[in-house]
Amino acid sequence: MAQMSEFDEIREELDSLRCRVTALEFDKEVNDSIAGQAIQTTKAADRQVAKARSEWREVVRDLEAGMSQVISLLTSSAACLPARRPENTQSASDSPLT
Repeated sequence: MAQMSEFDEIREELDSLRCRVTALEFDKEVNDSIAGQAIQTTKAADRQVAKARSEWREVVRDLEAGMSQVISLLTSSAACLPARRPENTQSASDSPLT
């Protein structure tokens, strides 16, 4: 009978080990699934960051172009000339037309 109880103990240990292995395999599958989802999420985030950077580069280029135009207009010689008074006009301080 002593041997039978040793066999029973060994069977119980084997059953316990099988249960642990099954649990570990399940945990590995869950972890692999979570890791796969995390990788997909990271790739999607990377794409969004790249898109946002590209859009910001366009905005910066447009701003630089606009600023260059403003600077060009402000520094041109025509901008420094006084405004010309149109011919044959009458200002409010002149005698009225009526």
